[in-house]
Amino acid sequence: MSIIFNDMKGRKDFFFEGSVPMEKIKLAEKKIGLRFANDYIEYVMQYGTISCNGHELTGISCDAYLDVVYVTENQWNKNIYVEHLL
Repeated sequence: MSIIFNDMKGRKDFFFEGSVPMEKIKLAEKKIGLRFANDYIEYVMQYGTISCNGHELTGISCDAYLDVVYVTENQWNKNIYVEHLL
């Protein structure tokens, strides 16, 4: 995954929020009851969230619309099928 981000970092329209400590990542995992993939953890630890070429990737953010916990819980609330899995 780092190959993708290394290519993106050279662009003028590449923006990121900043690194996130492992404690915040673990708390996010606990809040939604999931274990993040190692690549996703690496991404969040290094960038937090990313915006590039008009595309935004969720992560751990103070902006709710980019925060993985908020977005996941919001989608669960919109999706009736998830209720059967919880």
